[in-house]
Amino acid sequence: MTFRDTRRRLLIAAAASPLLSLPGLLRPDALASPSSVEAYRWRGVVLGGAAQMVLGVENPKVAEQFVRHATAEIDRLENIFSLYREDSVLCQLNREGRVDNPPPELLAVLGLSRDLWRQSGGAFDPSILPVWQAHAAGASGEDLQQALARVDFGRVIFSPDGIRFKAPGMGLTFNGIAQGFITDRVVALLKDYGLTHSLVELGETRTLGPRRDGAPWRVGIEDPARPGQALREVTLDDNALAVSRGSASPFPGRPGLNHLLDPQTGQSPAYVAEVAVRAPTALLADGLSTAASLLPDAKARALLDRYTGVTGYFVAAGA
Repeated sequence: MTFRDTRRRLLIAAAASPLLSLPGLLRPDALASPSSVEAYRWRGVVLGGAAQMVLGVENPKVAEQFVRHATAEIDRLENIFSLYREDSVLCQLNREGRVDNPPPELLAVLGLSRDLWRQSGGAFDPSILPVWQAHAAGASGEDLQQALARVDFGRVIFSPDGIRFKAPGMGLTFNGIAQGFITDRVVALLKDYGLTHSLVELGETRTLGPRRDGAPWRVGIEDPARPGQALREVTLDDNALAVSRGSASPFPGRPGLNHLLDPQTGQSPAYVAEVAVRAPTALLADGLSTAASLLPDAKARALLDRYTGVTGYFVAAGA
């Protein structure tokens, strides 16, 4: 089964004046104003979704060298986290129920996932994969209940020696957090190269420094009721933004169901139409935007308050 996560195509990059009305797409060609020095732009695909980078560099050869390094690193990380590469470490884990000597990147994501699972009272649960698969196959009734019985992140045991599931038929998906991890890794590479004034959008958006003209990066969060229109403008300067909206990735032929699934009920909650989270890292923004979408308003806001440097933007259901 192929997994495609389209829920993150919800950010609209802004130029120095009005916000662009381009649904589901960052426009890196509009991010550098005429007064700024020339930027290098790259576009590609990461974890099944459109990805882009805007690098504020004067020497295109340095930018090209960086892109070669970054895309090789992205490919390496996809071989860990991808659900649509059958030979990825994650797919191996899901097939066999265990993996020995796991890569440190997978352990890092498991570690933050465990923290989010605890802090959200279990709402954020990467072991939701069996329910996702059941819905994708059109299952209901007893089949869905059997899938729900396999969901419990507390039954995932991990250490540097290995990862294993304590029950058969379990499976993990990191579609609610892996994009953020990869985004942060690319930003770390930017720092290694001594580059600043850059924007990375690999499913989540993170900036390194302001734009070269000194202004902060400006990003529009799309209005769920008016596709292509910006509901809010957010500035970014050395931080990240992630957006979760269930309606952006529905299950075909299953009204009311989307990729955001409550691990207790197997259904998609309707607490909010959209949640955007600005945080110091894309990993944290990614995980928190997913978790907050699965909680009632008061609990979602309390969750975000537990983390330093985090701001949430909520769009009420039906708004």
